[in-house]
Amino acid sequence: MTPQEVLHRYWHYPAFRPLQAEIIDSVLAGHDTLGLLPTGGGKSITFQVPGMMLPGLTLVVTPLISLMKDQVDALRRRRIPAAALYSGMTAAEVRNAEDRLRARRCRFLYVSPERLAGERFQMRLRRLNVSLLVVDEAHCISQWGYDFRPPYLRIGALRKHIGEDVPCLALTATATPAVAEDIRRKLRFRPGARTFQASFSRRNLQYIVRPAPEKMAQMTHILSHTTGSAIVYVRSRRKAQEIADYLVHAGFPATYYHAGLEPDEKNTRQQNWIDGHCRVMVATNAFGMGIDKPDVRLVIHADPPPSLEEYYQEAGRAGRDGQRSYAVLLRTDRDRATLRRRLTEAFPDKQTVLKIYERVCNFLHISLGEGEGNLYPFDLDKFCLTFSMQERQVKAALAILTASEAMTFIEEPPSRPRVMVVCDRNALFDIPIPPRPDRVLQALLREYPGLFTDFADISEQVLALRTGLTVEEVLQALIDLGRLHVIHFIPRRRTPYIAMPRRREEPRYVNITRAAYEERRVVMERKIESVIDYAFSSSTCRVRRMLAYFGEPDGHDCGTCDVCLSRRPQAAPLTDAQLADVLLAALKATHTPLTLTALEALFPSCRTRLASVLDLLCSEGFLRPAPGASPLDPAYLPS
Repeated sequence: MTPQEVLHRYWHYPAFRPLQAEIIDSVLAGHDTLGLLPTGGGKSITFQVPGMMLPGLTLVVTPLISLMKDQVDALRRRRIPAAALYSGMTAAEVRNAEDRLRARRCRFLYVSPERLAGERFQMRLRRLNVSLLVVDEAHCISQWGYDFRPPYLRIGALRKHIGEDVPCLALTATATPAVAEDIRRKLRFRPGARTFQASFSRRNLQYIVRPAPEKMAQMTHILSHTTGSAIVYVRSRRKAQEIADYLVHAGFPATYYHAGLEPDEKNTRQQNWIDGHCRVMVATNAFGMGIDKPDVRLVIHADPPPSLEEYYQEAGRAGRDGQRSYAVLLRTDRDRATLRRRLTEAFPDKQTVLKIYERVCNFLHISLGEGEGNLYPFDLDKFCLTFSMQERQVKAALAILTASEAMTFIEEPPSRPRVMVVCDRNALFDIPIPPRPDRVLQALLREYPGLFTDFADISEQVLALRTGLTVEEVLQALIDLGRLHVIHFIPRRRTPYIAMPRRREEPRYVNITRAAYEERRVVMERKIESVIDYAFSSSTCRVRRMLAYFGEPDGHDCGTCDVCLSRRPQAAPLTDAQLADVLLAALKATHTPLTLTALEALFPSCRTRLASVLDLLCSEGFLRPAPGASPLDPAYLPS
């Protein structure tokens, strides 16, 4: 089959989006390829289509576990065999995925970067027939990128285990020229490698920076003067809830979304917004990845983001259908200091970092010289409470330790409960199952097909609805079915993990590398200054400034951003005589009286002079007051 035929057969799309076909052809020709496609540009199609045409396995490295699960589920719904391996999976889940790989029942294997370090995984790779290596979110490999992740650095060396001739496809939505070059070098791209880059220009998206001493009032003003779905981005969970509550009280259907919500609650809020039951989603940056809603008309940033890469991605969730949409950044004078304070918070002094390293090891009961290669559940809230430390400071220190590869902090989103039937289908009839667990089992089998072959995410709320039981009764029934060895039940989890790439050392021997601290600090400072320059300078077109940041220096002024609009010549104000002529023409063009309020709406720039000019026209006999009109809002007719 041709790529076009594969696209139509499995995805039912009539045609490729821009650059998708070119990237696919490059991969099928065996070239190492870098694809820079904007948010919503359809990156997954560029490796899923060739993955269906190549003879072996497509290995996909991605740091986004929630997106990994979504893509595996989506492929399986299309009857395409896929599996995932990531930190935090149970032994049973890993065993099931490995069984599928050994039986050659997978076309796609998604792995988290932390999984690449294991010697066992690398040995397994030699036995797998990998035809394509895909690196999603490839900017994570570069310390110059906005989301550097040290485990990505192992991918280049991984290529010798899967075969030097296996093509590598690296994908990202945002990369400066320096980051793009870093990606190609660290992934060991071969001669003849190709790069495909879509323009970062979005002609239908109008970028506006608005000074807003009162951001809440400005938000309601903007929402009142626009239509369609909207997203408001903030930088804290508390603020997401506060703004959503404020908007609801102001009459705007709104809800909020952040990483701390339970999975079912997230899905419900997200679906209500997608279906149009809720107009405004107030969210942290946890919202938006993998969500395809083409008719978002407005994205407001109530807080400035830490980098233009993140701003471009989040703002770019507006107007994916090509219709006119708006990206508005609200700023106050305080935001400049807030952004620079983030830099200080992200890099606590090295002694604090080493103290947190020691405390984490003690908290997890890791002895000196132990821990190498192990993964530990890490209760961050309990840790902060135990040592009276702020979560923000602990996370900043863990990010530095992760970049130094002293320990790796893995923060997963809350996982939904998962179930797999572990007994033989025929043996179910021989197991004495009590009535309530049996009712839940029957609902499971009806609601979630494929439970005999693989784990599936389930919803206790859905099962409660189907069985007429409470959520607590469903949970107990699932536990009972697990004790009877009918199912393998994995309850919902929201625990982060600490992985130890090397054994525990005394703090004085832990090497906080220059790349992990000083160089990362310089990178972050540059990014913050670029955001400050974008938000507080009005000398250059907003779009032109952003395109130059992403390596498109020849951009023209967009003509639609707030800077460009401010440069348009203003028409000279009407004289009283000109205003009188215009008013008279407007009143003669209508067959009904026009009130003073209606005329003020038609001529807002002349509002202060309207009453006196209308009185003059009446005194000279050109107009007359309309009979029966309110003296508080007089109406006029031509004489």
